[in-house]
Amino acid sequence: MKSAKNINSASIGNKTVTIVSWILAVLTLAVGLATQEIILTLAGFISIFLLIRLFVNIAILMNFYKKKAGFFSCTIHPPEAAAGESLCFELWIQNLRHIFPFTFPGILTTYEVHLVTKDQKNISVSIPIPQRKQVSAPDSASPVSLLSVTVDTTEFSRGVYYTKGDNLVIADMFGFHTQAIGLQHTLTERVIIGPKPMENGLPFRFQIGGSSRREELVYQKTEDLTEHRPYTPGDDPRRINWKLFGHSGDLFVRQEELEPPPVSEYTLVLDTSVDHRLFSEDEGRKLVDVLCRHALTLALELIHTHFSINLWFPGSELKCPEETAIAKTLAYPYTVDMRDSFSIPDFSRETSLFILALPRTIPSPNSVLEKILNTAPNPRQIYFINPAIVLASQLSQESYENCVRYYGNHHAT
Repeated sequence: MKSAKNINSASIGNKTVTIVSWILAVLTLAVGLATQEIILTLAGFISIFLLIRLFVNIAILMNFYKKKAGFFSCTIHPPEAAAGESLCFELWIQNLRHIFPFTFPGILTTYEVHLVTKDQKNISVSIPIPQRKQVSAPDSASPVSLLSVTVDTTEFSRGVYYTKGDNLVIADMFGFHTQAIGLQHTLTERVIIGPKPMENGLPFRFQIGGSSRREELVYQKTEDLTEHRPYTPGDDPRRINWKLFGHSGDLFVRQEELEPPPVSEYTLVLDTSVDHRLFSEDEGRKLVDVLCRHALTLALELIHTHFSINLWFPGSELKCPEETAIAKTLAYPYTVDMRDSFSIPDFSRETSLFILALPRTIPSPNSVLEKILNTAPNPRQIYFINPAIVLASQLSQESYENCVRYYGNHHAT
């Protein structure tokens, strides 16, 4: 766990506004003095006086708040959410009364949180800090909740968000001067937003996969004392006890061996490579979100059909998540450039590959998809995400149709 080395102050306001305001104030004064216009001269003096006063007030508060920065913290609830759900940012402060011994008119203080994913999705929240006269909580050494802000996420908010910066921002109400104190924060995963399943999933064909076997056997006896176990893909359908299915609603087969037959296994490969000749960065991020939603729908369907699944995407290790952790795992994939090179894991020869990818203009020899097709001998199915789901581009639609034809004709899919 890493933390910021020290507390730094930096100007994050609009420096152009500050510079222009000073230039206009000085020019107004200079013109007034040169033309001996009393109104212009007074306007120039008042403007410069106001700018100096606001600057001095902010400088005083900056020096004071630097010593108190450790008393501020912000928590996010829930730390794990689904895309489309709301997040609550809650500001906590210790020794509440002692934080605000004085204030200056026209000076505003806010706590700002900036979160970012690896592919540059952003969540920014500004929490206004009340002035001293608005603070009525008793002295307390324990943290006091001062204010909370709720932020709504969208279906395209999926991702793992890291801290880009927590800042205590001090600015004047006119926007002439803005300064910030960088607060200490841990550079870890701040909030994880997983995808939601697609309403209409991708069509797929069941294939027989590996030879891994279940460690635990489940038996159930019927009225005729015949032992049964749950149906597993690959069992002979003629051994299904339909009478038992009518009573329980679950499929069971008559037990003939102590060990069930092989459990079929799928590895879901999420090729998040984006062809930037075809899609912008924002379009690529949205398409990867759709890809992850399809992957979640497919993974849940496979698990509910008693298949064993693994997950892999560029930049990760081969994962074998539990059903409850699939959505969280699918928050981690992020967009990568199609020209970037990634190591491909050694897929078990016993597994079937289900590859989800984005359309591209031309095949790239170093792309994840081409590497897998050229090196992995596994049975495989390839599905390209139709960009028409989120984009209205004739070019992207044509590339999608070309990819379906090319990879369908040149690879055993």
